[in-house]
Amino acid sequence: MPKFDLITWNKNNYISIGSTNLKEMPPGTNFLLNTNKYETGINSSFIIRKEESTAITAIEGLPKTPLKELSEKLWQIFQSTGSENDFAKRLKDALSRETGAFSIVGYFKEREEEFLIAFSTYRDIFIDQNGESVFLTTINELAPEEVYRLPPNSLAFWSSQKRTFVGTKKKTRISRQFKHRMIREIYETPYVLKRTYFLKDYPSIQLATEMIRNTERIWVVGSGSSLNGGLELQYFLPELDIIAIPAFEFKLHKLSSLDKDDTVVAITQSGNTWGVLEVVKESKKGGANVISITNNPSLGKVTKYSDVIIPILAGYEAAIPATKSFTGTLGVLYLLALTSRKKLGLINDNEMEKRLQNFSDFTNKLPDILPQYETSAKTIAKYLSNLRGGYIISAGMTYPIAVEGALKLKEAAYSHAEPIELEEYLHGPSAALSEDMYNIVIQPCEEFAKKRFLQKFEKFHENLGHFVVIGATQEVQKKAKNTENISLVNIDYSDTMLYPFHAVLFVQLLSYWLGVYNNTPIDFPRGLVKMVEK
Repeated sequence: MPKFDLITWNKNNYISIGSTNLKEMPPGTNFLLNTNKYETGINSSFIIRKEESTAITAIEGLPKTPLKELSEKLWQIFQSTGSENDFAKRLKDALSRETGAFSIVGYFKEREEEFLIAFSTYRDIFIDQNGESVFLTTINELAPEEVYRLPPNSLAFWSSQKRTFVGTKKKTRISRQFKHRMIREIYETPYVLKRTYFLKDYPSIQLATEMIRNTERIWVVGSGSSLNGGLELQYFLPELDIIAIPAFEFKLHKLSSLDKDDTVVAITQSGNTWGVLEVVKESKKGGANVISITNNPSLGKVTKYSDVIIPILAGYEAAIPATKSFTGTLGVLYLLALTSRKKLGLINDNEMEKRLQNFSDFTNKLPDILPQYETSAKTIAKYLSNLRGGYIISAGMTYPIAVEGALKLKEAAYSHAEPIELEEYLHGPSAALSEDMYNIVIQPCEEFAKKRFLQKFEKFHENLGHFVVIGATQEVQKKAKNTENISLVNIDYSDTMLYPFHAVLFVQLLSYWLGVYNNTPIDFPRGLVKMVEK
């Protein structure tokens, strides 16, 4: 029996990668073959043993067919007769008819004959073999320098008799290798959002929407990046009474006023954040509805006290500064807001479909957009590296991005950035400016706020070491034409609800490269841990 690269979970939710013989796998082990360790999302493994036959399938993501049902379908195909090519064709046909963003690996054994398959609807598959060892992954960093590379919707097929890969032609060289986990995880964002898109039909989204439609008041609680992401729901759903507040402040001052008709939206990447857990427990006791948004739906403690669980689908995030999990949270809130607006009659079917299509198109374009943003962010970070800190300013839809951006600049680059709302900047903070500081403005997408920014444009770059405008419009470009020490960043404005996604990705890349130039421990900032449990 060959060895396969496996990704295994232990009870503490840590993940290890190793080459393991399937015969040595302990009973009940939950494992993933093929899917990379950043792509756990919703996953499940199924083991079927019948006499001399064994079938093991591992599925991650959101196929339209329920996971166990899809696994049984593959078993039936495996049991069918025919040539090796017929077998591969039936598998390819069955998997190609599935919709959704998912990856699957199957191992099948019939007496002495063995098969290994891999398939993904939305990711490349990297596959290689060395003697009896077969290697499969969906992330290029884990692959050898030269490897067989299959595009999405291709079937990787290995037979113990012929040792062939159906559909492969020649090995390709893998070029991009990431130095830090943070930048690697930023580049995972397109795949996170592709999975998020298929949450639109997920039962939890529909249940949460019903709660929101029938509630009087909505509280959004979280800590750190989770709270910053939660701030955006107020802008995605401005027609409703939504209050975003730190979990600890909610416990101190708002629990006593919580009503049974209220809904609490708790956001926790780990599912185990102490302050959020405290709020969820007390809210549940008080009879309020609890919707939890978490990246750890299977092992997070928050699931015990929640009425509805919505997964973020970002997978394991190794770097302490949250990147893909933050953007994944925005994606979940975006879908939740869209479905709620539809249920409330605020948008019609056509508008809903248009918004969803825009989101899908955005996820498809993102792999090409990210390198462009990174090139610009890297150049600007060089200018900022000689400065001691500054302000990051915005208003409206992108104000939460300014708050999150300031956190990222502190965490990843040790640059003291203070987030300030556009108008509040004009009421005092500008007095503290000096030549060794920067101002970063995320230009608002709301017309009134854009006009206000243009009206006071000179106020934002007087006596500054450097001035950055993210999302600079033509009007800004004209005003900045003859002004030194200004960097302008062009960002797509075509869909204002997607503009925050563009803005946060640029700020994440800027924070990363500033950290590189400042030579900080980007993935593990001093004094910080990924989760505050107690």
